[in-house]
Amino acid sequence: LATSLDGRTAMASGESQWITGSSARLDVQRLRAEADVIVTGIGTVLADDCRLTLRADALPLSEADKARALAHAPARMVLDSRARTPLTARILEGESTTIVTTQPADLGAETEVCQLPADAEGRVALTAWVDLLRERAHNEILVEAGPTLAGAMLKEGWVDQLVVFQAPKLLGDAARPMAIMAVGALAEAIELNITEVTRLDTDLRIIAIPRA
Repeated sequence: LATSLDGRTAMASGESQWITGSSARLDVQRLRAEADVIVTGIGTVLADDCRLTLRADALPLSEADKARALAHAPARMVLDSRARTPLTARILEGESTTIVTTQPADLGAETEVCQLPADAEGRVALTAWVDLLRERAHNEILVEAGPTLAGAMLKEGWVDQLVVFQAPKLLGDAARPMAIMAVGALAEAIELNITEVTRLDTDLRIIAIPRA
């Protein structure tokens, strides 16, 4: 997640490029190269028209490691409960994109559509999605998502490690939060252990793991 100092990930309009600086974005490329699959939500696809690909000119790796990463690029996956991914979405370009939805959809011969059960709110049930990841032997899953999916994953306990790139900016209370999740009392807060804080130019990379 890329956030401001006050924990915001986008303006109310959805504008988010770019909250953090170039060094943080290069580090995200490194994380992508390490992943088996990169996952996002339909909200991010509609707002940013993201590709979620590796960029050869932006990978902070040796030439040998860069060649290996590009030869085995991670798969891409979109959690899209109501099958709203446009046929023109850039994430559908190329190979290895799976749209995970709760209803039938036709997004072309090159795009896999995987229909899974819905939860009580009509969204893709995360337990069923995790079973899918297990069946496909995806071990390193990188989620780059907006506040809805991020909040659901945190609330349901599906996060092993949280990587936050925090910029020294204040976006204000109307901007979008890092995670949408209902927490009624301080005792219900999700507690984390911070394992690393690294400065990347003017930004911070904060790595935290949820407490058991």
